[in-house]
Amino acid sequence: MITSKADYILYLREDKRANINLDGTFWGGVIKYWAKAIIKTDDYRAYSVCKALRKYEYVLNCLPNNIIGKIYKGFFHFKFHRKCIQCNIFIRPNTVGYGLKIQHLIGGGARIGANKIGNYFSIRQYTTVGKANGDACPVIGNNVTLGANVTIIGDITIGDNCIIGAGAVVVKDIPANSIVVGNPGRIIGKKIAGKQY
Repeated sequence: MITSKADYILYLREDKRANINLDGTFWGGVIKYWAKAIIKTDDYRAYSVCKALRKYEYVLNCLPNNIIGKIYKGFFHFKFHRKCIQCNIFIRPNTVGYGLKIQHLIGGGARIGANKIGNYFSIRQYTTVGKANGDACPVIGNNVTLGANVTIIGDITIGDNCIIGAGAVVVKDIPANSIVVGNPGRIIGKKIAGKQY
């Protein structure tokens, strides 16, 4: 959760790195970033959602609750909500760690309503994470990747370093380093040190 200006800068930097791939020289990165911004590529639009989310989280958590703070919070809530509608995506504030990667945003929307999601979380189109029949939302660990059309619902826990395959429906706990596919989701392998078994 963003609790300071340093946290805000860290979250923005890691989200930008995850979505836009600005590896290389400084000037090469600057040119690549602005070229994507002018063309409004899918990865730039994904980063713009992350940027609106992080700005809203920052003002929500760090500004005082006086009249000026409330005006700022209302303004950035409106901007974040508008960006979500434009991109057909919803992410509940103060739940996702840094390094959020949103892929194939043009392909379709996503609804992310988990209790807590770790760092370096990657989602694709038509993803749903949320409640089932009024239960609590899922808790998701670090370095988790979701394929397209994945559904994760209920009071469950997904461990670190998991890969959830396209079209999977997950309704029970998944241990760390697992590869999950199918409906209902079943573990078909383990991910160990960058390799899949």
